[in-house]
Amino acid sequence: MGSLLWAVAPGWIMSWLEPVFDLTCHRLPDRLLMLPWGASGLCSRCTGFWLGGAIGAALLAGRCRSPRSFLPGALLLVPVLVDVALIQLTPYQGATLVRLVTGLLAGGGFANLLYPRDLSSGAPRTKRG
Repeated sequence: MGSLLWAVAPGWIMSWLEPVFDLTCHRLPDRLLMLPWGASGLCSRCTGFWLGGAIGAALLAGRCRSPRSFLPGALLLVPVLVDVALIQLTPYQGATLVRLVTGLLAGGGFANLLYPRDLSSGAPRTKRG
């Protein structure tokens, strides 16, 4: 998501987000996502992860979930785990598109796992006043 923000976000936003992106992405030049305005600031998997997380959180924000709904989120993490395992254990290096898609899925799955929920009712938690 950071790579999309570089083109449109004010500098103060990027100065706040830059340390977060530094901690979460290796930023190897050969794995950067190429965008119409140039190379992204994050690798394709991290771009997908942040974008997928933002989309996932937005989709979940207005929806009640049952306590058993952790399974879809966990299943969305499987493709990135398989891809990373293949990269680490075999000569396979994966394509930019594969990294982007697995990042999108993992970001959405992670958002699903982290989204606050009240396990007794299945409804999202609300602040109690």
